[in-house]
Amino acid sequence: MPIAPLRRTDEQARHLIEQALAVPVHRFLGVELMSLVPGEARCQIIIGENAATPSNTLHGGVLSLVLEIAAYAALMPMIDADKIPTTIDFHNQPMRSVALGDKLEIVAKVLRHGRRTASCEVATFVEGRLMSKGLILKALLDIVD
Repeated sequence: MPIAPLRRTDEQARHLIEQALAVPVHRFLGVELMSLVPGEARCQIIIGENAATPSNTLHGGVLSLVLEIAAYAALMPMIDADKIPTTIDFHNQPMRSVALGDKLEIVAKVLRHGRRTASCEVATFVEGRLMSKGLILKALLDIVD
């Protein structure tokens, strides 16, 4: 009889999320984890010059980056300890421009979690107003030592 995989503890998941947030680009941009429960993560970033276009609005590449880290954080407490998520599909619909100085809240929610894939809904808000909405599909890969 095969042994069932072990779930990550909350401490293990939080440690991996903290490692991801410590990646230099996330620190450079000031991405912060505000809250975390299994299946939902809330992050924020204050849009500074490092995240802005020449027209002083949020750069689309930075938006993608912060959506990715929020989805990763929402999913990590839910997956087996021998798995790591990697993005295989990404869709985002910006609806409004985010201005220099705005505090952008990123909310990621796991919609479906299976053995091989998971999907996360991601949305961004400024002062409660919806700015973008998207969907990220993650493959759950075996960790190779």
